[in-house]
Amino acid sequence: MAPLAFVAVFGSTSAFVALMSLVLPKTPAETQGAASGLLFTAQQIGLSIGVVITLAVFSALPAGAGEEPLQAYGRAFLVPVVMLVLSLAAILMLTRKAAAGPAG
Repeated sequence: MAPLAFVAVFGSTSAFVALMSLVLPKTPAETQGAASGLLFTAQQIGLSIGVVITLAVFSALPAGAGEEPLQAYGRAFLVPVVMLVLSLAAILMLTRKAAAGPAG
């Protein structure tokens, strides 16, 4: 489970840093403080929602059938990993640079 936790933490941090470096240079100087605060707040809310969804999936998994709680948690942990992959894919698709026109 530790490798998955590392992937989740590394991916979340990498996505946050990438978003900050992509968004803040494009915002006017007088609104960069509000923009960074908004991004940080959205990241914190997203983290909370991810934990709630993970716990909801964990509690909804059927108990018994020879499955230990740690195995059920491991399956429930795949939910935030999938959410992370989808978020990174969305970031990559939404932040592609426009093709440079001819220099002249």
